Order: sequence, then structure tokens, then C-alpha cells
Amino acid sequence: MLVRLPLPHKPVSAKIVYLLTIISERVQRWKPKSMNADRGVFYAIARGIGKGEQGPQIPTILRNFKELWADLTFGGEGGSSRCLNSKDLDFLITTDDLVRHHLRWLETFGRPLWRVQQIGMRALFKRNCPEH
Repeated sequence: MLVRLPLPHKPVSAKIVYLLTIISERVQRWKPKSMNADRGVFYAIARGIGKGEQGPQIPTILRNFKELWADLTFGGEGGSSRCLNSKDLDFLITTDDLVRHHLRWLETFGRPLWRVQQIGMRALFKRNCPEH
């Protein structure tokens, strides 16, 4: 599975990467150096979905996602849509638990992505502000 996400310092993104990690055999990250290097996005690639430590929980996770989809689509003011927020994914892991128990893992996961972002931002500023 290939998913395009905001960089993992965003709670929603971190929770989705956490989900992929617990349900998959392996999760890789990729941030192209030529395309999107200066943008706050990356690609998560999950392999062996269903074979991770929580793989058997996929039916429950999917049921929660279906309920969330219905709430996002119809649960807003007057039955209209609403935006996703990080608390919506607390059924995966709370932000507090993510920080308390998985921060080192998240830092290790994000470091190469942030490095590419930094290089991309430098190049962007050099192109747009050549006098500096």
C-alpha cells in the first residue's frame, strides 16, 4: 500500500504511520529529492499488510474507519461534512500515548524525511532569493 501523507510531525500523519506499522510486516518512507522536496509531504509504503503484530485487528480498525467516514461525511453542522482532526484517530492511538511511548521511533522514522525537506527548502530559498 502506498499512502501520501504530511510529514510525520503532524499527529494525524503520525497516527496513520503507527497504524501501518502495527498491521504490516514492514513500512518504508520515501520523500523524492527531485519532486516535492520542499513540500511537507512524503510517501509511506506498507508491505505485508495483515502480517504485523496487530494484523488480526484489521476488521475492527476498518469498522472504526467506516464509522469515522460517516461522521466526517454527515456529522458536521446540519448534517454536512466536517474536517478530520487528530482526536478522530484516537481509536488507533492517542496523541499522548504516541508521544509517551513512541516518540523515539517517530523521530527515527521522520529524520530522513526532514533532512530531505531541509535540503529542498534551502534550494527553494536559493532560487527565490539568489542575493542571500
